[in-house]
Amino acid sequence: MWLSDLKIVLPDQVLTHGSIRIEGEHIVDVVDRIVCAGVGERTLPVAGLTAIPGIIDMHGDMLEREMEPRPNARLPIDVAVHELDKRLAASGVTTAYAAVSFSEISIRNSTLRRHEVARDIVNA
Repeated sequence: MWLSDLKIVLPDQVLTHGSIRIEGEHIVDVVDRIVCAGVGERTLPVAGLTAIPGIIDMHGDMLEREMEPRPNARLPIDVAVHELDKRLAASGVTTAYAAVSFSEISIRNSTLRRHEVARDIVNA
């Protein structure tokens, strides 16, 4: 399948009307032109969209916010992680380091920053 007529950000240049060929879950070709589908191929025109490399978030306290979106409104860890993964992927983040606090200092009147919670997060 081809994604055609999109802006593609590469390490050394930006293609303003490029195309990306995808096979299964892998990008197998990137070209600096608009592609029309060949025999047995499919083309999805995506003019106006931009393809960028995945963003890496090296440090974030975002997991606590997902676990407790409001004071005393606690979600299960697995649900919070799943929702965080969706939010990060939608933002272009493909790799994230979600910091885990082992501090006993309260934040936003939360009970999340405790050793027991940190252990539960790590185990989950």
